[in-house]
Amino acid sequence: MKVLDHLQIQQKIKRIAYEIFEKNYDTQKLFLVGINIMVMPLHNCFLSN
Repeated sequence: MKVLDHLQIQQKIKRIAYEIFEKNYDTQKLFLVGINIMVMPLHNCFLSN
């Protein structure tokens, strides 16, 4: 498994956005919904008390 860097993540998200647009170009309304299951930001998990 490879960890992506910031630029690679941006490229993947941009590609996903284009795919969503291409598959739904004739749609009048499109709702994208995400579920945040994290209680705290990830960076807080690594901070020591």
